[in-house]
Amino acid sequence: MKQAPLHTISRQDVSSLVDRVIRKPELFEEFWTKSYSPSQATAMTFPWDLLLPLAEKILAQHTGIPDSQLQDHRAWVRHPTAISVSRAFGMVKDSITYYVSMNRGRLPDTHIHTLKATTPWMHSILSMPTNDILQGLFCAEFFVDVARLLCSCGAYANAMDILNTTNVYPVAFDKWIELTKQAAPGGTISSGRMPHDMIIHAISSAIAGTAKAHGARGLPAHTNFIFRACSSRAQEAMDATLERITKHDDLIHCAPSLPGPLSNASLQTLRVMLRLQVVPEVHRILNQAPFISLACRALRRIAHLNYVREGLPPTEPMGIVNDILTFICDTLYSAENVAEVLQGRAIISLLRIEAAAAKIGGGTYDQGREVNRVSMRILDGLAPFLILDLPSCHRAFERSFCYIDQHMDKGSTAPTGLRVKLEGMRKSRTALSGQLWACSNAECPQRADTSSCESRYWRCAGCGVAEYCSTACQRKDWKDGHAQQCPQIQTAQRERPSHVPPCSRDMQALFMQCKRVLSPTIREMESPQNGSATITEFSFVNGGHLKVAYKTITNVNQFNAASKVRLVSGDSKAMFVLGIPGQNVRMVVDLEDMLKGVYSPSISMLCT
Repeated sequence: MKQAPLHTISRQDVSSLVDRVIRKPELFEEFWTKSYSPSQATAMTFPWDLLLPLAEKILAQHTGIPDSQLQDHRAWVRHPTAISVSRAFGMVKDSITYYVSMNRGRLPDTHIHTLKATTPWMHSILSMPTNDILQGLFCAEFFVDVARLLCSCGAYANAMDILNTTNVYPVAFDKWIELTKQAAPGGTISSGRMPHDMIIHAISSAIAGTAKAHGARGLPAHTNFIFRACSSRAQEAMDATLERITKHDDLIHCAPSLPGPLSNASLQTLRVMLRLQVVPEVHRILNQAPFISLACRALRRIAHLNYVREGLPPTEPMGIVNDILTFICDTLYSAENVAEVLQGRAIISLLRIEAAAAKIGGGTYDQGREVNRVSMRILDGLAPFLILDLPSCHRAFERSFCYIDQHMDKGSTAPTGLRVKLEGMRKSRTALSGQLWACSNAECPQRADTSSCESRYWRCAGCGVAEYCSTACQRKDWKDGHAQQCPQIQTAQRERPSHVPPCSRDMQALFMQCKRVLSPTIREMESPQNGSATITEFSFVNGGHLKVAYKTITNVNQFNAASKVRLVSGDSKAMFVLGIPGQNVRMVVDLEDMLKGVYSPSISMLCT
């Protein structure tokens, strides 16, 4: 039978051709060369169900290589059977990569059966010495196919289950760390056909994609490869990532051509760490100044790119941007992290990326719109710290705004969503400059005087959240209740860092802001005579402006039942619920306290 491209002949002819090759495996090379030519355009009609038995037949062959030499790339090159095995493996990889799922994220049984046949080969290739992968063209190509198959399997739950049970993921994770340590950015093998960056990009994409897929499924720790492979090696993975990116300064060299698949290997390595945050050990390491600074630096590089380039998918860099922005957003729970983000010039990067995202539209999933949504969340997270004017980060805000004025394109001043929000934040900061920072000691005689502590202030060494104008105030606040609050904050920082309880200083400053806004009309909010209590909720939104919501309740018990928070004490009277978005503690003040301007820690609210 004359061989022709499979997508040009009938299923009956394909079946006859495949049966013939299965009976005579020596015809496989001719079949591969003349008939096998899948592409994205022909994937929907390609006869994968007929080809997979052939792939299994070839994969079942023995390569003729002794087990002792199975991991030697020179032994692979000498055996033609090994070439056929690698091509059959590529056929399985293509069948899963091009397959369009009609079964809600599950591969058909035929694909799963064939996938099982590939796992021994995946183990062999992933276990091969790193130097052989970097120096041997054949082994490098096979390794890249293995990595791409791992990445494609992340879209299907039953495929991930197979790889989980066969222990492929931990081996892949170990190889990712080894390659990240050893492969020099831009380095190539002697033939020049396999850049090291392509190898790093492939395995990094596989680990990052699988980490995201496992996280989305919410697998328990004992079945999640991330916990098994990464929990004990989190610091090692972090060190390898930092060394690769900072030592070789690869972000600078790769920035002009980032959308290309060969040049963003370092950013894919960064992406792995961002997606491994589901591991508590990794999360603890990432939420530190070096990695936050690195993420902001990567964001700056990406912000300078031309996203719309001929022949390159514009959504690839946007996916990396979204991962970085989400990470930055999740770190905005302490003044120290906020200062690090501002020093990394993240705000101007947001504005530049917003302009780039505006050029990207269409498709089933608008990456540009998602990036803008996360950017808005970042500004929301920065707003409370800007309004509170904390000594630990207020200078960073000033430098950030000054840098924007100096370097942002003056011709692109259209009132976009981010620009409008940012200008609102700047106006609020100007109006309240020097008024809101307060010592965490509620009884400090100069708690609202920022001039006395601009150059020197004290921060609690335990939680790193409470700030004081003197050691005397720190000792006083410790006795008054911070001794109990400090370990609670540290626990929240470890377990749910985006929900760290605000210290008394934060709530006091919010109280001052609410009093300032309510002063003209506060007398009109007297307690009703019918015994019900009016609850007024305030929170920082829209660049520091206060959002007000009114509720009417009949008694404190009803309020406790209807709310996510619980009153420590209170009577049926007009009350104000104050809080900062993203925090799990609110403060309740009654009308009399608001009228007098008296702040008392005893009126705090606790989570149920």
